[in-house]
Amino acid sequence: MMALTFCASCNVETSTVMFVEDNDLSYASDTVFSVLGILSKVQAVADRTVLLGELRGDLVSTEDQDLKAIGNFSFDNDSVASLYRDYYAIINNCNYFLANADSTMKRNNASVFAKERAVVSAYRAWTYLQLATNFSEVPFITTPLLSYSDIYAEHDKATLEEICTYFINDLEPQIDQPFPSYGDFSYYSNATFDSKVFFLPIPLLLGDLYLWRGSATGNTTDFAEAAEYYHEYLTDKALYASETFSNLYYSAEFTSWSSGWGQIFRSIKGNGERISLIPLAANSTYGRTATLHETMAKLEGSEMLKLIVDNAPYCYTGYDIERTALKADSVFYGTKASPEYLYTTVASAEPQYTFGDLRLYQTHGFEDYTMPINKYSASQPFVTTYRSGLVYLRLCEAICRAGYPQTAFVLLKYGLSRGNMVAYASEELSKLMTLQWTFYDFGDNAENIGMHARGCGQSEADSLYSITGATNAIEAVEDLLIDELALETAFEGNRYGDLMRFAMRRGTSFIADRVASRDDDAASLNTYLKEKNNWYLPSPSFATK
Repeated sequence: MMALTFCASCNVETSTVMFVEDNDLSYASDTVFSVLGILSKVQAVADRTVLLGELRGDLVSTEDQDLKAIGNFSFDNDSVASLYRDYYAIINNCNYFLANADSTMKRNNASVFAKERAVVSAYRAWTYLQLATNFSEVPFITTPLLSYSDIYAEHDKATLEEICTYFINDLEPQIDQPFPSYGDFSYYSNATFDSKVFFLPIPLLLGDLYLWRGSATGNTTDFAEAAEYYHEYLTDKALYASETFSNLYYSAEFTSWSSGWGQIFRSIKGNGERISLIPLAANSTYGRTATLHETMAKLEGSEMLKLIVDNAPYCYTGYDIERTALKADSVFYGTKASPEYLYTTVASAEPQYTFGDLRLYQTHGFEDYTMPINKYSASQPFVTTYRSGLVYLRLCEAICRAGYPQTAFVLLKYGLSRGNMVAYASEELSKLMTLQWTFYDFGDNAENIGMHARGCGQSEADSLYSITGATNAIEAVEDLLIDELALETAFEGNRYGDLMRFAMRRGTSFIADRVASRDDDAASLNTYLKEKNNWYLPSPSFATK
């Protein structure tokens, strides 16, 4: 499996994109090599996609001059052109497969290529979404081309909205296709997982397409559709935001904690949290190796991220070592910047310092406050494309902009369940029950906790964590959500895209102010990013190619 994944596609001359004679797709076995060949091309953009998503955002800072240039939106044409070519190499291989895999070929009355066609369609949609969010309007090509010069030729361009619409229509008929099974994949004996994790779940991709289109157009129905797809996947796979994936103190002295959340990044399977990934080679013998663990060592958490952590409301409860009894004087409440007691039996007690949100501190170190980034590994090199925590927060974003901020707030503070909806969002629940939407309904499960509780203790008991009195409930929830996305998903490649979507709905100052607060060197970006055209990578020039 390792060899197939990393050696499936041949090296070709730079003037050639595809050899037709080598890829006639006349046998079912051809599809395995073709799909894994496409995956090898996805590997070529994996690291760069993550870096573009983080360096241009507000959560990382660096002294490395090359990385700093990317963070300051200074792009070398050759680098941009290389990324552009690599994205279109994925698209072109997908186009070739979809044009040549015979959809009428059947075995046991089932289409031979249907599963692979769905996988390839999803890869193509994902790649076009990366292009549209990185380059704005881009050439839209759905037929296979045989040379790079054909790609450089003039083509009709498509906007983000048009790309989302095309692939929504393309993917929805394939949503029920199961993934193909290519067996297990191993980095080593204790790091084995099902190769199905290579593939992008179509419901989640559809959720993203609707979320981006809604952000571009303001259509609330698009947000509701996005929420439906996220909800459908989470409930179908029984993926819950449970305490298993949280970090909690269990001593009154706040010196010991459980580390469920941190385990997500130390295991290839992510304890069931990880949904899909792009695998890379552990050493060059097997193909393209990962470099993110080396590059991330040159970055640290920004001043903006530290501010978010310092001001994250917490409510921590200290228990005895068996977690069976509450210790006296052990409930703390406030923020790291302003800690205070919520409950104490000692009249003279002073507020006790705590570490604020435990996700970043516990996983990334808090003694020297540099927040080293430990979400990537040399021994298990891969880039996660979807995990449950991310999907829950995108569900929250979609629900909020669909017009149901109280329901979205329940997801953040209490956890979505029928009981919590009745208790904390009854008015919106009554309205939703008269409509066709089901995105609020997680049944009577007792597993879902508020996403904020994954690192900030018993958020359901925290009166600081509130939108009470807000004049605009949707924006009040979004203000909490953008910080929660930072606490939950920092350094995973999504941050700049998150800021872009919010700014599409809130105005250019939303992204400009946050990025400019990253560190002192980023201050000049405030004016620059208030011009929307500056959000994107420059279109590459191929005049000398």
